[in-house]
Formats: sequence, C-alpha cells, structure tokens
Amino acid sequence: MEKEYLQVRGRIFDIQKYSIHDGPGIRTIVFLKGCPLRCRWCCNPESQEREIQTMITGGKPKTIGRDVTVGEVMDEVMQDRFYYRRSGGGLTLSGGESLMQPDFASALMQAAHERGINTAMESTGLAPFRVIAEKILPHLDLYLMDIKHTDREKHKFFTGVSNELILENAKKNSRIRAESGDSCSGGARLQRHRGGDTGDSEICGLPPWGGAAASAALPPAGNGQVRGAGQGLHAVQRPAALQRADAETDGCGFCNRAAG
Repeated sequence: MEKEYLQVRGRIFDIQKYSIHDGPGIRTIVFLKGCPLRCRWCCNPESQEREIQTMITGGKPKTIGRDVTVGEVMDEVMQDRFYYRRSGGGLTLSGGESLMQPDFASALMQAAHERGINTAMESTGLAPFRVIAEKILPHLDLYLMDIKHTDREKHKFFTGVSNELILENAKKNSRIRAESGDSCSGGARLQRHRGGDTGDSEICGLPPWGGAAASAALPPAGNGQVRGAGQGLHAVQRPAALQRADAETDGCGFCNRAAG
C-alpha cells in the first residue's frame, strides 16, 4: 500500500536541478508558490501569489504554478540521487515561502529522509512557531533562515510586514540548538548580505546588520541529538574576525557582545 504522505498535494512553480548555492553539495530546489512578504527586491515575484497565473515571456503566455503530489515531486528529485550521495547534497525547499504550505513541505521532507536524502529549507520563518516545530523541524536538516532586516519599521517598509514574529522564531530556533547541545559557532554558518541601512540584533548567530540569512543544523524531534551538526553551508566560512571573537569570548561573539 502506497504511503499516504506521497499523495499530499501542493502548488509549486519550478524545480531547479544541480544547484550549488542553496545548501551543501549538489541539490535540487523545489520552489513552492505563495509568500506573505512583498519584498521590493523580490527575485521571484511570480512566487508571491498562491494562485496559478499566466505570465507573458518572449511574447508568449506561460503558466506559472502547477499542482503536484509529493510522490510526483520525489520522482523528479530522485533522478539526481547519485549526485547527492557523491557531493553531500540533497533537497532544498524554497519559494515563495514554504511555511504557507506546511503539510506539503513536511511531507516532501519526510519523503526525502525516508530515501536517505538531506533536507534544507530557505524560509523567512513567518508562521506560528508551533507549525515550524511540529511540521518542519522533525524532518529538516538545515534551516536557511532569511531575515530581510532587523529593524522593525524598515522591515515593514521594504517587505510590507513586521519582523516581530520572524525575529521571535529565530530566537526560538536558536534556543532549540542550544538546548540540544549545539553552539552558535559549531552548528551554524552565516551567509551575510549587506543591504541598505545597518540594523542591530541580539539574536544568537545573526550579524549586526539587516539582510541576513543564517543557516543552522537542527535536531530532529525527540532524541536530543543534532543531526548534521557542523555541516552548514560548506561554501560559506565563518569570517576570520568572528572566529577570533569566538576564541576570545569562548563562544559566539554576538551572544557575548549582547550579553555584555
């Protein structure tokens, strides 16, 4: 009997193979449709609306969005399984915002794990944390959390929404890592983007300016062990200045700076 989660349906607008910038190794990215933010610089504006749309490209209409089952997506993802195994890659969910389709995202990552495939998710974290903790984290190896700006008013100006829930969820994610025995410097890699005015943050592992994506190896639910600890983004190394700060403060330079 086919597993029920393979029949869970969701809406995507693209599947991109052989990606090397969205997690470790060679990866397949599944882009989910729908996003609660309206970033002024959005690189995938066709992802914002949940509805299936028609876009004119090269003078011809193109349908943006299609409904698929988890099984259909995994059939395509598994075509590159040998690349994942040789490179340490896997499946990355992006969008749009995957948290707008939590059941579909959860089922996709569950299917990947049952096939021995590493999972990552690029996400703003804009959802009730209960959804993240119950549906996402049990099947997630790498959380690429994209924080557009740490200043509330500037975040709202540039994205249309406040960042209060986003920052609170970032803290909770960080707390889960700490409680599992992981550390900011050991279990996280930072991918930093300068953009606009600087902000400031006391969130563990985030740099002191707006526009940051922090990736962290996350523990599965229940067993208290960190899965994939220290894997992070292999192509992005912790800057030398932060490594020195960590050594001097015996831990994460940002945490100690904030605490001081």
